[in-house]
Amino acid sequence: MSSWYDAWADRYGDWSTSVTGDVPFYVGLARDADGPLVELAVGNGRVAIPVAQATGRRVIGIDSSPAMLAQARVRAVEEGVELDLREGDIRELEIEEPAALIYCPGRSAASAHVGRSSPLLRAGRGIASV
Repeated sequence: MSSWYDAWADRYGDWSTSVTGDVPFYVGLARDADGPLVELAVGNGRVAIPVAQATGRRVIGIDSSPAMLAQARVRAVEEGVELDLREGDIRELEIEEPAALIYCPGRSAASAHVGRSSPLLRAGRGIASV
């Protein structure tokens, strides 16, 4: 499933390096969650990697861009964290077990036009987006 983000992926890393203001918010939520952590629109792992580092837990990351997921895989290895990265449409979220926290950094949830009846809203006990 290719996306607009595939074309932007090679520049996203440079742009996102300075975008860190929201990371402590998601780290705090993840520390309080008792169970699986799921990041929607994981991109290059900008938030998932610090969350995994801070919690010592695996983060399931879902994104529609193979190019962004490839970057996240490389970055996760470089940072020594475990990410379970999956290509998919966040509007059609399917995970095997209930998640303690599902979060979607930035404005990704708004850009995906997630409706109130979305499977996304039924999949977890805690959903957060800033």
